[in-house]
Amino acid sequence: MRTIDGHLLQVPAEADHPEQWLLQRDDGTLQELDAAAVPDDATPGAQASVTFAGEQAVRASVVAEAQTRTPGPMHAYVVAIDDSTRTDDISLAAAQASTSAMTAYWQREGGGAIESFDTAGATTLSYPGSCEASAWDVWNAAAAKFPGVAWNWSNHLLVYLPAGSGCTFGLGTLGGGYVLVGTTLLSATAHEVGHNLGLNHAWLDDGRTSREYWALYGPMALSINSYLPGKLDAGYRDQLALPDAAAHRQDLTWGSTQTVTITAQGAGTLNAVKVVDPGTGTPWYVEFRSGTGDDAGTYYASSKDAKWDGTYHGAGVHVSTWTSGGLVTHATPVVGTEVWATYRAGEWFVDDEGRVAVQVVSTTTTSATVRITTGGTGDAPRSRWSRTGKAVPALTVTPVTALAGARGRATVQIDDPSVTGGAYGALTVSLDGGTAQTLTPDATGRATWTSSRALAPGTFALAASYAGSASSWPATGSANLVVPAKSVTSVTASAADATYGTQGKVTVRVSAAQGTPSGTVTLWSGSEKVTAKTLTSAGTATLRTPASWGAGTRTLTVKYAGSAGRRASSTTTTLRVVKATPRVTVASTSTTKDAQSTVTVRVTGVGAQPGTGSVTLRIGSATVARDVQLTGSGLTRSVRIPVAKLPAGQILAVYSGNANLRPLTTKSSIVVTGAVARPADGGVPRAA
Repeated sequence: MRTIDGHLLQVPAEADHPEQWLLQRDDGTLQELDAAAVPDDATPGAQASVTFAGEQAVRASVVAEAQTRTPGPMHAYVVAIDDSTRTDDISLAAAQASTSAMTAYWQREGGGAIESFDTAGATTLSYPGSCEASAWDVWNAAAAKFPGVAWNWSNHLLVYLPAGSGCTFGLGTLGGGYVLVGTTLLSATAHEVGHNLGLNHAWLDDGRTSREYWALYGPMALSINSYLPGKLDAGYRDQLALPDAAAHRQDLTWGSTQTVTITAQGAGTLNAVKVVDPGTGTPWYVEFRSGTGDDAGTYYASSKDAKWDGTYHGAGVHVSTWTSGGLVTHATPVVGTEVWATYRAGEWFVDDEGRVAVQVVSTTTTSATVRITTGGTGDAPRSRWSRTGKAVPALTVTPVTALAGARGRATVQIDDPSVTGGAYGALTVSLDGGTAQTLTPDATGRATWTSSRALAPGTFALAASYAGSASSWPATGSANLVVPAKSVTSVTASAADATYGTQGKVTVRVSAAQGTPSGTVTLWSGSEKVTAKTLTSAGTATLRTPASWGAGTRTLTVKYAGSAGRRASSTTTTLRVVKATPRVTVASTSTTKDAQSTVTVRVTGVGAQPGTGSVTLRIGSATVARDVQLTGSGLTRSVRIPVAKLPAGQILAVYSGNANLRPLTTKSSIVVTGAVARPADGGVPRAA
């Protein structure tokens, strides 16, 4: 085992690379880490101490969190790869020109945090087979061209690979300053340096699916041909705490309705609105993307209806939230595959829970007036008009809980914004594809369906169809009507032995004669509820016991709560918690025979159990001290044993163990001899 200190860097997943973690050693070199060795709450840039077994990272411990960035100058160092195995190298001149465009972009978007951004060095690197090499190997070789440079938020190493098939298109580290590109496109270089600054990818979420890269506005989106990256989104500006971000933003109070006029960045003083949901801590941002000025060369500005795979990305009001995984643009599905990523005059955005609603009152070429309602307190209809001018109805089918042997029931709700006075179109409902029943909605668009026969236990498909009106599209809705019959269940459980200081694992399966049970299983130790978990689709669950449980054997009870169609059941199992192995170290102030010495023994415990107990000290065949109590506080306890006259031989410490730590005999590497102390492993002698 060996320990190496450095900083944790994360390489976000890109199209041709999985997510990876790297250790940036104190000497600047990079080493890949097994993701399992990195704590779940680790953040890029954090200072860490990593334990290795051979070349394998076993455990990374965060020593200090990443330092807060402060405004200052930034520098780019350019390396163009000369790969003799390829014919598509990017020249150093082309790499420098690409880098200059990138530095100009980020100095413009830096909002006062980037005082300057120059190219401080440029060179070529001969690297045959560069496209087959790992990113960190290439970075290490390129970094060696600029000895003494610390790669961080201020210093960025841009390595240009050949620009052809089989080479990385773009890769950058979160934390640190490493970039690898196989293109000169500004959308790629600005994107990867954005990672260096701590920015994750831009996501598009339409309430049905979330797509990484697909918010096609700022630099953290995907690259599309030669289109330029747009201005930095308000959420990212806030994340970076740019000096001018707050000055150009209005913060609203949650639970209110306010009308605000916002201008596109660069066209006025108020460029964004921010409001924080106090229930989740999620910040929401509303801004206007005009498609003009610095955004004129972007994909979304390429046409009024810039459309990518069914999603409209044209100019309009943009609504987003910031999460640790990146900035999420909130889009709205309208009809068929039509999705709006921005909103125009007369249109609405409403989040899935109805807590945030944005109505676009009016727009100009450079500004938008919006009415923002938060907390679910205002009139906030969803956007229900397609860009063809017809309304888009919504049809919701809600089954009523059914019992075997009774008729099934369901309610159907039509939401058609084109209808006034209750003049709805035809509405029908069918059961399992059978004959459709015609229903008459009331003035609110609500109708009740009842099956024509009693239903046996099972699952029935309800399909509703609305013909629409002269001013609206047709709509459909569906739901499953489940008629349960309670069935007998059985629970099996097994518990693997756990070591003190670690969680135990109880594996549970709930079975029934037919189908797979769903619901919750609960683990009990006597009258103490330990934990509960929802069964998987396979009827299984893994329950964890506390790491704080002491060594010994416990009888555990697993209870299945049952469900609408299943009876409750339970079982017992036995969990054995075995004692953990402490860490025992020995030191001696002398290793010369017959000399006076003090031998110090330290015992480090595990979890919440300190290394209490006693120690017996042996040197060679002599017992020097017996059952000496360890003292001190904290996880590590120690004892200092004075020896008036050291006998010859190897020093051994025999630890007694305690309630949660097992006894342990430790052969130290210290051997007491005449004039010279030799390690027990036969290594190089050292003076006594």
